[in-house]
Amino acid sequence: MDHRPYSRSTPNANTGILLIHGILSTPRHFDFLIRHIPNEYAVSNILLAGHGGSVKDFSKASMAQWQQQVEQQILKMSQTCGNIILIGHSLGSLLALQAACKFDCIRGLFLLNPPLLPRVQASMMGRSIRFAFGKLRPDDIGDVLCHKDLSIQLEPYLWKYLGWIPNFISLLQLSAKCRKIPAALDIPCYAFIGMQDELVNPKTAKYFPENPNISLEILENGVHFGYFPEEQSRIIAGCLQFLLGI
Repeated sequence: MDHRPYSRSTPNANTGILLIHGILSTPRHFDFLIRHIPNEYAVSNILLAGHGGSVKDFSKASMAQWQQQVEQQILKMSQTCGNIILIGHSLGSLLALQAACKFDCIRGLFLLNPPLLPRVQASMMGRSIRFAFGKLRPDDIGDVLCHKDLSIQLEPYLWKYLGWIPNFISLLQLSAKCRKIPAALDIPCYAFIGMQDELVNPKTAKYFPENPNISLEILENGVHFGYFPEEQSRIIAGCLQFLLGI
């Protein structure tokens, strides 16, 4: 699969949309959504450092790099677009929340599976080990969605993954820092949380309190790495409604 970043320039666009994928994920995560974003918006879908390559590539990347990438892209887009909307999945949601506290040009946040309260289900741990050894269950929809969303070429040498530990510690630290941000948001925010998410506790919803700027939808069958057709339709409809309201 092609994991390269991609963009869509729109002459005289007033608003730019920056999409930020999750940890170990790919810009392709947003394929189902981007095709529905009206042409009047400029679009940038970035590839975070260390993604789209090897286990070693990911070990060399850092949270600081990812934060810098997002900030640099916001600055770049703001040179031609007065308004920026951030769409984030998982880690990308945290980076979006953090950036919203720093840049006045950000006019809205659209968040998918924001890991404000992370968890790792046993099924996810087993899946990770199986994937490392090249074993995919084609009849398991969770396996299929996760494998499709993965941009790292995994290896059966488990010791090589020790270099990933700092990045996941940084993810947990950023998660804790971001928990208070939604309650204080003064820009529109639309979030989706899946009840069957393997990596995000559904109790994350409590960090999106009643706030006139926040819209929260619960996906009863929602998992972390992809979306069933009905859920895709809800996310697309929510995104278009969100864009029209800004």
